[in-house]
Amino acid sequence: MAAVPRCSLCKVTQLVESKFKNNKQPFLVYSVFMVLSIEIITNIINYFYIPAQREYDFYADFCYPLFTQLGFFLVFASLFLWRERLHFCLRKASATMYLSAYYLFGFLAVLFCFSANLYFQVINTTLICLSMLLFLQSLYAKK
Repeated sequence: MAAVPRCSLCKVTQLVESKFKNNKQPFLVYSVFMVLSIEIITNIINYFYIPAQREYDFYADFCYPLFTQLGFFLVFASLFLWRERLHFCLRKASATMYLSAYYLFGFLAVLFCFSANLYFQVINTTLICLSMLLFLQSLYAKK
């Protein structure tokens, strides 16, 4: 049976990693600025926003989760880019990369209104796969 060549299996991750490495310094500088901006914007919205008694609260149901997911994505993506300086092992780097992807997916889920079923299926499946891979890697890791 024909198999997929090894070099084609990691093209997407290599492309993303090369983009991150090429734009590492601007991303780190702008991510700190963006997290601070997100906090300021949400505090301003929360201060001036007077919620009415409605079924759908725009700030609590949309803005707050959206900005929170974006802020956590920026923090964990920055940690992932600092992995050489922080001396992360493969497991820590994988977990940090997964957390940044998790929060990016959460941001996109809130922004584009994914269904709860789709969101939980994607998160549960990827979390189980990552847990199994990290568990197997830790079993065979050299000490």
